Amino acid sequence: MAPKSKPTRTMPKIARGLADIPQKTIYVLLKLAEEGDIVSLGVGEPDLDAPPAAINAATNALESGRTHYSPDPGLFELREAVRKKTVRDSGFDFDPEREIIITPGASAALFGVLLATVEQGDEVIIPSPGYLAYEPVVQFTGATPIIVSSNESNGFIPEADTLKDAVTENTAGMIICTPNNPTGMMWNRESLELVRDLAIDNDFYVYSDELYSNIVFDDNEHVSIASLNGMDKRAVTISGMSKNYSMTGFRIGWVIGSESVISAYRKIHQYTAIAASTPSQIASIAALEDSGDYVDAMVTEYERRRKLLLQRFANDIPLIRAVKPDGSFYMMVCVAELVEKHMDDMIAFLKSEENRCLYDKFPQAARDWVHEGRSGSKITVLYLLCKAGVLTGPGIAFGESAENYLRISFGQSYPLIEEALNRMEQTLSEWK
Repeated sequence: MAPKSKPTRTMPKIARGLADIPQKTIYVLLKLAEEGDIVSLGVGEPDLDAPPAAINAATNALESGRTHYSPDPGLFELREAVRKKTVRDSGFDFDPEREIIITPGASAALFGVLLATVEQGDEVIIPSPGYLAYEPVVQFTGATPIIVSSNESNGFIPEADTLKDAVTENTAGMIICTPNNPTGMMWNRESLELVRDLAIDNDFYVYSDELYSNIVFDDNEHVSIASLNGMDKRAVTISGMSKNYSMTGFRIGWVIGSESVISAYRKIHQYTAIAASTPSQIASIAALEDSGDYVDAMVTEYERRRKLLLQRFANDIPLIRAVKPDGSFYMMVCVAELVEKHMDDMIAFLKSEENRCLYDKFPQAARDWVHEGRSGSKITVLYLLCKAGVLTGPGIAFGESAENYLRISFGQSYPLIEEALNRMEQTLSEWK
């Protein structure tokens, strides 16, 4: 009997499941922003330079030849500097030898630690709205993301009963982010204590994304769930230098957890990253040890930008309402009234001859948004981009519960934000 022939393929296969994971929405928008005179409030990139101490330390490291591998968990001096910051700002301590790994950015930290602690058949609870990478990263591990919605009336923090109902015998973890991306809202101590109790009673991890913990406004308090009693074995804290110190390009993050979690994650780290950049680690040590005034000035500047946005949306820009954030440099703005009154008008403009030149350059994903005509936040983003030349982020990219909202980043300069607001006011005033 002749052997069966293998089916002919036109090309080698792509790994299972990747076809079902969409490209980040923000990359679609960045492609659009390449066309014409666009002011971007859509990307979470701070415009501020890194602290001078960090720049000087990185320069000295390069000039003195400190360009080789560090130990795989990171330079001990950096692990100790992170420990001191954590004790001071987050209220808990850890062993810098056994309970932390320095990583090439916080995204790598999140992916690696999830891969180390969850697997197929597990469930990971993700409060929504949430950072748009959480759900795909959980899917990469083979686990199932369980989305728990919230709304503005609850400060975009899920209600207690909603969280309790999401927990099953398969729950292996929950991801929280405080201050939150995209909403800027914060989990208060009472809400975190509820999560703590659920984690202890049901024996799961809590992965706490604290990348914006320095950026807190008014009288709000940043509380780390790892500081609560009973969480020393269950809390996994993820943070880094990117947003707290405006050092996105240095790519330094970290994972803090129990010795067993860090030991498991270290195997993944060794085979995927080896170690974070040595000059970047040296720069981070300097920033952590000598940038208190820098952080204070950074937060003051973000407060100034937040105030501008709140004032202009309240007084000058029709049909859009701002939601005051507790921290981070993000703000949600509600466009429900604009969508209710002018969805058809916005779609008609996007399809019009007036917009044809730009429409023809849309990536296919953006054209699909127009043809589907279902998402108010996506249509509003495209309308403001094409009509006003202002890029924002569609709320629905961060979860269904953020539909009819846009994410505004005030990581951009004050004059740039003013220009964007002026353009939005001029465009939307036609519909007063």
